[in-house]
Amino acid sequence: IRDSTGEAWKKLCSSFSQEYGYSCYISRRVGSTQMKEQYGVLYRSERVYPLAVSDSNHLYLSFERPPLIINWQYANASYKFTTVTVHIDPDQVREELENLEAALLVSGNVLIIGDLNADCDYYDETHKNVFTANWTWVVPDYADTTVSNNTDCAYDRIILNDDAMEEYGGS
Repeated sequence: IRDSTGEAWKKLCSSFSQEYGYSCYISRRVGSTQMKEQYGVLYRSERVYPLAVSDSNHLYLSFERPPLIINWQYANASYKFTTVTVHIDPDQVREELENLEAALLVSGNVLIIGDLNADCDYYDETHKNVFTANWTWVVPDYADTTVSNNTDCAYDRIILNDDAMEEYGGS
């Protein structure tokens, strides 16, 4: 979220929380350049709640915008999972994806969600050895996650580790 006033997020959050029963979380502003962004997360608090939130301060030098890591638990169960929300720098896709893979645990239910810029000019076929072992790219390369009529790229992705894939995707 690039809106430095915070008004856009407040409006979106307000409409979802009032009408649909969602809770909202917004991260601190991150970025190593003048362009700062925030991560916003909408979730149904009657179903899940955050156990721990990390803005990955320890990873700040490895990313233009360090990922937001949230450990969750289902409300009426002992089931836990982790979401990693990230916006990868288009000029550093390979390096930042390698840093992300090195920083994450492979066990437990881990979901990576975000704008990974992992397609087209930013991430070509010669770089496709990151997040291959123990990870499943749920949004495939042929998907178009852009809003432009001039591109056909899968920038926005969801990646599940093997444990999460078994839970959510089955066989």
